[in-house]
Amino acid sequence: ETEGVLLDSGMRGKPKQVLFPSEDESTGIVSLAWRGPRYDEHRAWVELYVLWEYLTDSAVAPLTKKMVEIDLPFCSRIKPAYEVFSQGYHQVWFRDARCELMDWIVADFFAVVGKAMDEFDLDRMKLVIRRYRRKLLERRERAPTDAAMGPLIASFLYAPRHGSQDQVDEVGTILQVEAQLAEIEKLDAADWQRRIAERILDPPCVAVVGCPSAETAKRIASEAE
Repeated sequence: ETEGVLLDSGMRGKPKQVLFPSEDESTGIVSLAWRGPRYDEHRAWVELYVLWEYLTDSAVAPLTKKMVEIDLPFCSRIKPAYEVFSQGYHQVWFRDARCELMDWIVADFFAVVGKAMDEFDLDRMKLVIRRYRRKLLERRERAPTDAAMGPLIASFLYAPRHGSQDQVDEVGTILQVEAQLAEIEKLDAADWQRRIAERILDPPCVAVVGCPSAETAKRIASEAE
């Protein structure tokens, strides 16, 4: 058994605890991370973006509703994060997590996501996709250079290289997110349930619990003197 590695949502394994310096010992942070798609699996990444939006990005999103918008919240907010390399990863962060509840966060996360999979709301997902499209178009209108340069640089760094025409085709693909969204909108509830299982519930993940420590803060301060 490797500390910090959960083999699946059945909680085989245990989160890794890490101390960080803080005089306030009331809140910490919890992070879960999974291996993501390859760089050139562009549609899979877009699906992952909208899936995490569905799970987190509003008061009625399953994770936010069940873990933040409650009388005794586990944390102040739940936020996904991504890094796209040749082989990327995706994460979810629980910010300002209550220390007295941190030991329960990982298990409750998987329970909430499992229930969200069983009760998947396709109509709400369609709204999420439309909102994601509006955000994309707004960003392109507000900052077109920024919207294009990030994907182009990532393509230069991580895209497979088989010839000049492949590079041209790759650039066209990464800028056609709207076409990918149109295809993603055709997915049904069963498709999304499989995505949740394949990307979150079934694969192994890394779980880290950041615990605040006033003692660690004092030790670091004394060593710096």
